[in-house]
Amino acid sequence: MKKLVVYYSYEGNTKYYADLLANHLQADVLELKPVNEKSSKGFTKFVWGGYQAVMKKKPELVAYNFRPADYEMLVFATPVWAGTFAPPLRTFFEREDINGKKVAFLYTHQGGPGKVKEQLEEVLSDNHLLGSMDILTNKGSQEENRKRLLSWAQAL
Repeated sequence: MKKLVVYYSYEGNTKYYADLLANHLQADVLELKPVNEKSSKGFTKFVWGGYQAVMKKKPELVAYNFRPADYEMLVFATPVWAGTFAPPLRTFFEREDINGKKVAFLYTHQGGPGKVKEQLEEVLSDNHLLGSMDILTNKGSQEENRKRLLSWAQAL
């Protein structure tokens, strides 16, 4: 079965887990990159990112060479921004016709998961949901989170 991990990562936390997951699943990897991404740190990044998420922005993405329609299984990974998934995924979901696939999703956060699970379940409702997992990146060790992720991936 052809598998694809599709992810967006602003600071690298989600990238770490998406790459780990893709390696374990022997999946191809598609990193979503906005054309005009702001580089900000500290409180500014939360204001900018939160605004983008709340306003349901759909940033233009750098072109990619993957056709999601060619894959039977898609796993999406996103950070939680203002209680929702990151805007580049919103663009991806609008652009790509994802129906009838086996899907799963992973979301990373440093606070609460918000409504990401419910929102992704709704967006991906025309698919067979295999499961979801959240990783609180500022609690526990990266090794503990890695083990949890690999255990979850095994169940997929």
